[in-house]
Amino acid sequence: RLRLNAALLVTLLVLAMAMPAMAADGKLTIVHVNDVHGHIEPFTRDNAEVGALAKVAVYVEQLRKENPNILLLSAGDMIHGTNVVNLFGGLPMVEIMNHMGFDAMALGNHEFNYGQEQLLKLAQAAKFPFISANVVRDDGTVFIGDYNIFEVGGVKVGVFGLSPTDTPILTHPKDVVGLQFLCPGVVAAKMVEALQGQVDMIVCLSHLGYDDDKVIAAEVPGIDVIVGGHSHTTLAKPAVVGDTIIVQTGDWAENAGVLNLVVAGGKVASYDGGLVQMKADMPAPTADHPVGATLAKYNAALAEKMAIK
Repeated sequence: RLRLNAALLVTLLVLAMAMPAMAADGKLTIVHVNDVHGHIEPFTRDNAEVGALAKVAVYVEQLRKENPNILLLSAGDMIHGTNVVNLFGGLPMVEIMNHMGFDAMALGNHEFNYGQEQLLKLAQAAKFPFISANVVRDDGTVFIGDYNIFEVGGVKVGVFGLSPTDTPILTHPKDVVGLQFLCPGVVAAKMVEALQGQVDMIVCLSHLGYDDDKVIAAEVPGIDVIVGGHSHTTLAKPAVVGDTIIVQTGDWAENAGVLNLVVAGGKVASYDGGLVQMKADMPAPTADHPVGATLAKYNAALAEKMAIK
């Protein structure tokens, strides 16, 4: 009998090892921005002061105190667009995104504006990955990174990036020499195939624009969420195409996007979300806050750079 029990135990152990792991249950919140275009400080729109990323920084900080299970994402076009960012090659934006604890950023077309060498330097300076699965070198290798996997709230999340195929005509041609921008739909399908066995949910960080995001959602099954950019579309509530949730915040960090997700059995069971406008009465970082101090440092350097001699 003892021998029989031992044999049975071995059989059960082998069967247990052969069975796939149980899919995860959990909750997480995706906080997202897109097309910030260097707008760290508030600006005036429709006769009201709104934005920008500095206020998003304080908002996210407060949110994390209530909910640590946050994935902070950017759908691209962050590092170019205002004097304080442009005149220092995008570094102020990357430093502030580091302080904010961003998890990943897709490459938008404007990320290439300073040239590949500077873009790679910024990627080195970033404490989060720059990703774009469809931007490859002429030899077929991925230019900067295709996807990353994060564990948030007990849920494994695979995040891959996509960049616009017309980037070579949206930036100076010299900025993209030796690079190819592959068909996003084909690459998205490959990313889903690569990630499906590894994660509980898949997020596409897309700088393709809302219309193209809807096409990707319809044609590539398996993507749970598309965090979009490029078209500067303000989606007050998440859109849904097939089984894919699509979100986008507009531009210039006037809004932060918030998407709350409940995952059960490795699938998105429910969600809710929308936009939080960075209004004039929203708190801004103080002078001794890392974001406030970084902004003050670069504003002082900018004033010196632009001073009339």
